[in-house]
Amino acid sequence: MVLLLKNKKQSTTAIGRVTGDYEFAPRAPEDRRHMRRVEWLRTDIPRKAAAQDLRNTLGALMTFCDLWRNDAAWRLAELVRTGSDPGARNVEG
Repeated sequence: MVLLLKNKKQSTTAIGRVTGDYEFAPRAPEDRRHMRRVEWLRTDIPRKAAAQDLRNTLGALMTFCDLWRNDAAWRLAELVRTGSDPGARNVEG
């Protein structure tokens, strides 16, 4: 499972991979008691590194979704690897 975290103050996006099962921490602050461990792959991707169609896809995300539109899953992997969006591949299917 991939996790995206938008930092609106710095106009950056962080991309991570959920690595742990659900945990409940009763002594944590109320808004942080429900959690899963995350391996952050990149935390410094400028919002403009992604093309507009990918930003539109990501901007419409709800809590969980399947990234199939605009070749988003592959493009996010490339953003993590290279720091830039190569655009959608011409994939026939």
